[in-house]
Amino acid sequence: MQSIPTRSLSPRLTLQKVYNYLHNSAKRGSQAKPQKPAVQLRFFAHDSWRKAEPKAHDDAVLCLVAKLFPDIEPNFGEKRALTPKAFQNLPDHEKAHWKKVAQKEQTACQAATRLVDPLDVRTLSSLSFVVLK
Repeated sequence: MQSIPTRSLSPRLTLQKVYNYLHNSAKRGSQAKPQKPAVQLRFFAHDSWRKAEPKAHDDAVLCLVAKLFPDIEPNFGEKRALTPKAFQNLPDHEKAHWKKVAQKEQTACQAATRLVDPLDVRTLSSLSFVVLK
């Protein structure tokens, strides 16, 4: 029976490699390639409302929390999920206003986006084609 040759490293070299890996992976901004700027594809009216009027948003969400979670304190994610429901309780003219604001934000963001990478151009243009259908 033949033994398979194995390549062994000295413990010192192994520890050095492990240390370098952990140090580099934990260090911020140590990626080999810089991150591409994120292209926001969709804008929602309830997010525009939440960002522009945080006090009104918080009050509306707290009102819903009191109704839906009377005995417990919901976590951040559960409160954040109530934003669209709180937005639906607004009057129709306010909802229409925030929908227009979100549409303007989306138009401005897409106009400012300059795609250089051919893969990004193909991916994002195919997504917008599907949305427009």
